[in-house]
Amino acid sequence: QLATAPPAVPASAPASVLASAPTSASVGAPAFRVPRRPSYLWAQNRSHLFITVALSLTERHRSPIVTFEPMRVLFSLPAADGGGAYEAVGLDLELLRRVMPEGCSCGASSRGPLLRLRKQREAHWPRLLRGLGPDTKQGVDWSRWSHPAASQADRSEALREEFGRLTEVRSREIGAMLPRFEKLIKVFDEAWQGERAVPPMGQ
Repeated sequence: QLATAPPAVPASAPASVLASAPTSASVGAPAFRVPRRPSYLWAQNRSHLFITVALSLTERHRSPIVTFEPMRVLFSLPAADGGGAYEAVGLDLELLRRVMPEGCSCGASSRGPLLRLRKQREAHWPRLLRGLGPDTKQGVDWSRWSHPAASQADRSEALREEFGRLTEVRSREIGAMLPRFEKLIKVFDEAWQGERAVPPMGQ
């Protein structure tokens, strides 16, 4: 059934009537929906940024629209009722530094869509966003986090463990050689006191 236009209101009608009268442009128009801004976690290593968008189980089954720009990433999820361009979820992040859009991707994770962003220059970022103010929706994904100081500490700890392991191995080897060494000392001492040549010893 076709929608009919509202009846015309005379121009001489009172202002209160004119203000409340419907217009043809508003007939059948869907109400505008403000997209919900979801929570998200971020992490980084030297070459990449990782952003996990927190979605409900129902929302994870819908296909998101993701746009990667050099200094920005846009994430949106269409409304579940087929509202067309009206977004149910929207996330707009202005990045601190540049990324390579051609090296970015969006995949699935157990907590929601995982955005993988390739840094233009490999370096540690002091923060994710350009703005200095706190983002109440932002959290840190410690399971994917890699900090230079932490990486250096891990390497130092690994070197200490390796040094300790090698020291223990050398100690066991020296301990195994001590009885033979003590025997040699005894033979040399007896030969010196008896003023005789040291007898040959087997290997």
